[in-house]
Amino acid sequence: MIKVTSLNGDNLCVKGRFGYGFIQSEDRLDKPLIRKGGKLKEASWEEAISLVAKGFKEIKERYGGESIGLFSGARYTNEEIYALQRLARAVLGTNNLDNSSLGEELISSFGSPASTNSWEELSSAELILAVGSIPEEDHLAFLKIREALGRGGRLIAISPKEDELTKLSLLWLRPEEGGQTLLINGLLKTIIKFGWQDEQFIAQRTEGYEDLEEMVEGYSFKELGETTGVKVRRIKEVAENYVKIKSAMIVCSADRGREGLLASLANLALLSGKLGQPGGGIIVLHNQNNAQGAYDLGLSPDFYPGYQRIDDPEVQSK
Repeated sequence: MIKVTSLNGDNLCVKGRFGYGFIQSEDRLDKPLIRKGGKLKEASWEEAISLVAKGFKEIKERYGGESIGLFSGARYTNEEIYALQRLARAVLGTNNLDNSSLGEELISSFGSPASTNSWEELSSAELILAVGSIPEEDHLAFLKIREALGRGGRLIAISPKEDELTKLSLLWLRPEEGGQTLLINGLLKTIIKFGWQDEQFIAQRTEGYEDLEEMVEGYSFKELGETTGVKVRRIKEVAENYVKIKSAMIVCSADRGREGLLASLANLALLSGKLGQPGGGIIVLHNQNNAQGAYDLGLSPDFYPGYQRIDDPEVQSK
């Protein structure tokens, strides 16, 4: 039995509390399977590992290390992830490796895929902008949002589907499927149009503002309303609520198929000067439990462990 520490406020999500039975499931594989004669047959670990090692060696000798690619889930421990990227780079001689989580967009904005704030700050936020579905049984975020509401906080939900979270919200924007990124860009355009951006923060802490301004200028409010299915006055209402409350936090589920959304949300936090404020950043709910560790330990084609860029000559010389 593992003690739950104060990091999560002595709480686990529902699946974490009751979903451990799969460990003893009869459906779990506990022996390697090797295909022989068109059928998968049980084998020893020694036989399976030798077969894989032989295959890697033959491919590397014939085509070179860069002909090999490794792709991993992000549910492994930091030690396992570090060992995997070492196998790829130091043994196989390839940098073709990646993981199944979404973190690249935040890395380009913040230098890290990590959330910028703690659970405690989420539970005390004055305003929460929840983007995407956050299942009640999956994440501690749902519990922390309820705590914030119990303390008088307000919730704005942006989701194409009705769920338990949208039922708790003060405002619910319901964009068409696939329209969430465009809707967030509509918030950016609205903030810039009405001059609600934090000019001092932008000048001192960001770069590329002119590019963002040019990008949102390409949208018309009519197009935003028609494409997202959300009335322009509602977009303005949400933008005004978000920028005018100091402790306003974004919570977003990082799901595949919504590329560009995290980058737009990062721009929203930066444009309004929320980043670095207590209770004013972004919490990203990755779809796998060690998504951050996967990037921290270098399971990426762009970074070595510790976010050292692979194209940095100084790093390469180490």
